[in-house]
Amino acid sequence: MSIKKQDFAGKLVSAKSTITINIPVYKFKEDGLCFVYTPALEIVSYDKTERKSETSFHTMLEEFFNYTTNKKTLHKALEDLGWSVHPRSKTKRAVAPDILTMAENNPDFKDILNTKEYQKIDCPIPIPA
Repeated sequence: MSIKKQDFAGKLVSAKSTITINIPVYKFKEDGLCFVYTPALEIVSYDKTERKSETSFHTMLEEFFNYTTNKKTLHKALEDLGWSVHPRSKTKRAVAPDILTMAENNPDFKDILNTKEYQKIDCPIPIPA
């Protein structure tokens, strides 16, 4: 599988201003399907082709941010996913949990790390400032 950071650049449609954060994205194959997964947001997509699974991942990522931004629940959703959220900070408003913490709290992610052949990239994602 070829991985390019620009393949995973998220897009936030309705925010007045944004900051960019990096989230870990894992790509792997299982049972003839291509998976794209970020444990930081618990978003997973899959399809028979890599391109279709990436397209689905983009759509789900955009929908997550658009929905939580429109409902004004983004900070709560991130906190529920284990993020440290500091809305008043000028530099680090949202920090994803580290990989070890995510693996400890998520048996499916731990399984991916321990048993799957995967590729990991850090993807820049804009979130509301």
